[in-house]
Amino acid sequence: MKAHNSNVMVIAIITVLFFFSLILNIFQYRGVSVFFCLKGTYCTDSDLPGGGEYLIFDDNGNYCRYIQTEGILENGTYVEAEENQFSLTSDSKKCSCMLLVKGGAYLFSENNTLIFYSRISNKIIFLGRAGEGPPTWSRLDSSK
Repeated sequence: MKAHNSNVMVIAIITVLFFFSLILNIFQYRGVSVFFCLKGTYCTDSDLPGGGEYLIFDDNGNYCRYIQTEGILENGTYVEAEENQFSLTSDSKKCSCMLLVKGGAYLFSENNTLIFYSRISNKIIFLGRAGEGPPTWSRLDSSK
């Protein structure tokens, strides 16, 4: 009878440890699989005020890349290719890829350059040159 009770106790302990391990694995997986929100404003680091390159994204698949002192470099659309990976296509049909990471994004352009953009806001910010308005899709356009 004692052998039977000890076997039941061992099975109960193993079952509890199994469920504890399962719950721990689920929490670890959720911590690794993180989705980031793309919408917002990103900027490359620059020593000169306004000298960095900016990327802005909305929720509807639009983006704009610009330099404050030079103006808009490109407008285009984006689609999510995979988790936190995006495919960007400019209005002039240039393609590039972007990887969203904690604190920013890496842009892989079609000329094989890699640029890191720090996330500066979860809102769309357009700091264009005087006389140049934001993209019409940005809802910052006052002509609507």
